[in-house]
Amino acid sequence: MRREAKRALEQRAQSLQRKKEEVKQKYEELKDLDQLIRDLKCQLHQQSLQIANRKKTVEKDNELKLQLAEKETSKAEKLLEDQLELLQKKLKDEARGHEESEKFLQNQYEELQQQLQQWQQCTKQMLQEKEQQLNNVRCKRTVNLDKLSSMRKKFREMEQVVLEDRKEQEKLRQQQAKARAATKLQAWWRGCMVRRGLGSFKKAEGDKKGKKKKEGKKKKKK
Repeated sequence: MRREAKRALEQRAQSLQRKKEEVKQKYEELKDLDQLIRDLKCQLHQQSLQIANRKKTVEKDNELKLQLAEKETSKAEKLLEDQLELLQKKLKDEARGHEESEKFLQNQYEELQQQLQQWQQCTKQMLQEKEQQLNNVRCKRTVNLDKLSSMRKKFREMEQVVLEDRKEQEKLRQQQAKARAATKLQAWWRGCMVRRGLGSFKKAEGDKKGKKKKEGKKKKKK
């Protein structure tokens, strides 16, 4: 039971460590998302600078057009007007693209901010849950350790009782063996005394012989 409890504790500790590593990985992903947002902001700023530069170039072109219009013929003016229209169209297209890209980046930024908040809330909840689980595991561990200590005490007491019982049984077995050996020796000794007619068994046999002789004489007299 102690080994199983240790294994369960080790497995729970490993699962907690894995979940902590997952939380760290998610935190690193959030950092990467922040870096991505910063990069997107930089790109947006660069694009705005490029559009401002292009506007300046267009203004300069307009100024050149005005200067050249005074010097050149109407054909050149038409050509410049055509070029200006093309540039204006391009500028409008670029402005539209810039607005669309700005909206897209803004939406992306808002989504990433929402995801960041969600991940932060999830990580907080996960950390709270893991801390609560860890506290529960610690409480269970203390309870199991108390149970283990009480079971050890009971096991020692039972082991002591078993040892004492074994000693008593061994003593009884030795006493019974001694008693059996003594009875066997007594029986053997009585058999020897009876067969050899020693001690008290000798007198008894002499009386029997005397009785037999007297009985034989009495029969003869009759």
